[in-house]
Amino acid sequence: MRSRMILLVVGIGLMLVACGTNRVGKPVEKLPNDSLTEVLEATETSVLGRDSVWRMRPETIDTVIGDWHIRLRRQANSYVIGRGTDYQVADNSVFLTLERRGKTIWKQREIGTKDVIGELGVYQLMYAHPFYATPTTLYLNVVACMPETDDLWNMLYCVTPGRAPDLYAMDHEMGAEAEDFVNLLSEFFHLYFHQKQVMRPTTAQMRELFDRYCANPLRSQLEADDAHADNQWLLQGEKIDFEQALRTIDITCDSLGAGVMVRFIPRQQSADTLVWRVFGTPDGERITRVVAVKTFEKP
Repeated sequence: MRSRMILLVVGIGLMLVACGTNRVGKPVEKLPNDSLTEVLEATETSVLGRDSVWRMRPETIDTVIGDWHIRLRRQANSYVIGRGTDYQVADNSVFLTLERRGKTIWKQREIGTKDVIGELGVYQLMYAHPFYATPTTLYLNVVACMPETDDLWNMLYCVTPGRAPDLYAMDHEMGAEAEDFVNLLSEFFHLYFHQKQVMRPTTAQMRELFDRYCANPLRSQLEADDAHADNQWLLQGEKIDFEQALRTIDITCDSLGAGVMVRFIPRQQSADTLVWRVFGTPDGERITRVVAVKTFEKP
């Protein structure tokens, strides 16, 4: 399913990568919610080649996040979007070298537009930055855009040694009262569900994530002595197929004061949709409470 998103505001925690940290699982500092617009405007200062094909300037990142050393270079490749038209645009590839705890995971691995959205010729890979890291998984934010439009694919690209990369399209909102909180919830639940899928972590192992996204009283409840307190406070005691949840999650809001509705199908071949109402701080920057509105709701 193609993810469509307005370019002006994106809240999935895009970041400017400066220096890393030795703390395990420490995320990169997030930029303001309008940062994707700023980043794309800055990097889309194109260079007109002799063949009249517009190319983005290359971008290089070399940073350490927790156990991960990331070397990333985004540069134009030989594929041209709109060949033969008045506006020809070179597509981009990302070349990624990853080390975890001193061991090379990938060396100059190429990630192209087809790897991200499954097709060539319409969208240009524009942006790929480290987003979050845990001992098991490195998360990248990858964005592909139809040139000269605000039609985007906004992707979470998950690298876990020993398994094929996981890729999820994340929808985001703008222009509504709850846009920041809706975007934050999309960010949080994709990271949380994916970590539960690949690691089955204790709450202590998820503390960095909870500290980043959750406020009291929820954070205190999650960081109590119970190693799996999140099963009660976040999962509401439900048994969930996390891959199915990741593929079907939908987040909507009519009124921020009434909470944001988070819906997903909890298991394969389930005829029902699990529904939660999620509340946050007044500024929409932290989650405070998760409530099951109904046990299940027909889709």
